[in-house]
Amino acid sequence: MNTTQKIIIVVVFLAVIVGGALYLDKNKKEETVNPYADSVVTTTILTNSDGTFGYDILIDGNIYVHQPTKPAVGGNTGFATEAEAQYVAELVISKIKNNMLPPSVTPEEIKSMSN
Repeated sequence: MNTTQKIIIVVVFLAVIVGGALYLDKNKKEETVNPYADSVVTTTILTNSDGTFGYDILIDGNIYVHQPTKPAVGGNTGFATEAEAQYVAELVISKIKNNMLPPSVTPEEIKSMSN
C-alpha cells in the first residue's frame, strides 16, 4: 500500500468519525427547561351543580387547567368526592412541577384512586 492510499484511508476514517460525532450530537435530546419552575402552582376545588366535584389549577394566580369533570374517562361526570378531585389535582400539580407537560391524566391513574 503506498503513501497516497494510506492518507486516503486515514482521511476517510476521520471523516466517518467526525460525521458520526456530529450526527450523535445533533440527535442528542435537549433538556427542556420547566417554564413553571419558579411559579406558584395552586388548586381550587370546584363544586358542580349536580353535587360532584372538579378542580382548577392556577399558575401564578391564573387558571391553567379548568377541569369540572373527571379527566381521561368518558362522560361529563365530576368526581364523587372532594378528596378524589383533590387527589387528581395534586397529581396534575406534581406533573407541572416535574415538567411533564402537558400534565395529562391517564385512565390508569384515575383507576388507581380506588386502590
